[in-house]
Amino acid sequence: MVSVIKRAGTKGQPLTVLATAPEEANPALLLVWELKALERAGEFDLTVSVAMQNQVQEALSQGETETKKISKIVQTLIQLKPSPYHQVPVGF
Repeated sequence: MVSVIKRAGTKGQPLTVLATAPEEANPALLLVWELKALERAGEFDLTVSVAMQNQVQEALSQGETETKKISKIVQTLIQLKPSPYHQVPVGF
């Protein structure tokens, strides 16, 4: 999961904001991986499914929120105007 925090002075620097954001996995993906592991171990059944229903709903909600944030970031990056780099990149 990438947490985006609005701060003064970061406008025009979305890559900096992304680079400094904590790295986290989408909660929905984490839950899917956990459920797949239970299934492979033969421990996933109706009882487990019912017991995890609230956790599944929460993970889906968080996953949807995360997807919306990422979509917004992507749109912001797409709309950025290119600007020249004032130094020669290493290796050129």
